[in-house]
Amino acid sequence: MNSFFQHKIWNFTNRCNLKCLDCRQSSTALYLDKELTTNEAFAIVDKLSYAGVSILTFSCGELLLRSDSFYIIKRTSENDLYCTIASNGIPFL
Repeated sequence: MNSFFQHKIWNFTNRCNLKCLDCRQSSTALYLDKELTTNEAFAIVDKLSYAGVSILTFSCGELLLRSDSFYIIKRTSENDLYCTIASNGIPFL
């Protein structure tokens, strides 16, 4: 399936290990219970792939703070999506 919207940017999580003044993302505990489950995230990745998206960027919040982040990244690869991550890199320190 061909799609006009080949690149999607997904503001994936509210979790963040920083509190940047210029950021519009809220990382308070109030929003953490509204996060998608792993299976819900898998379903969205599958649907984006089916819709013809070829590039998926995970942005806003720190994806790598989720314990299932590498499983979700793997799912993008299994769907032949090119995956990019907007990360502050702190989880790698």
